[in-house]
Amino acid sequence: MKKIYFITTLLIALVIIISFLQFNGYLFNKNEIISSPEFINWQEFDNKNYNNESENNDSYNYSMFNDITDEINEIEGIENINYDIFITNKSIEDIIFYYSTLLEEDGYSYSLEYSGITPIDYYELNYFTFIKGLNGVVIFLKSYEKLTWVCYSSGSMLEYQNIINNIEL
Repeated sequence: MKKIYFITTLLIALVIIISFLQFNGYLFNKNEIISSPEFINWQEFDNKNYNNESENNDSYNYSMFNDITDEINEIEGIENINYDIFITNKSIEDIIFYYSTLLEEDGYSYSLEYSGITPIDYYELNYFTFIKGLNGVVIFLKSYEKLTWVCYSSGSMLEYQNIINNIEL
């Protein structure tokens, strides 16, 4: 009888703990994309003019940012991650401050170990990682002149691990 009582109590405790972790977003949680009104969705970028200088700079920015977007879309396993791409005239520091404030309020912590800069082709890509339990948010950034390309992604850290195993960062 004691054995059945012990097993039942243990199972109830496990269900309560797992429910608590899932309810608070520490287990499998598909986060929504966090954007700002100052960010322009990638598809709308070519219709906007952020640079008040020459059109050559805009076309070069568009071309470089288009190349980065194409490379992100081709990464094996990226379809398992929730992500969106934006263009803004905010600096990398302003964007990270914005996101770190929002994410830390939601319980995420910045991971220095999984953040950094990676060279890809002819440019460098900054990436910043925030972790909460088994969930992660990785923000990829590339700045050129007055524009910054932002790829906000969220998903399971297990899916991110599969992506990292498929590419060389």
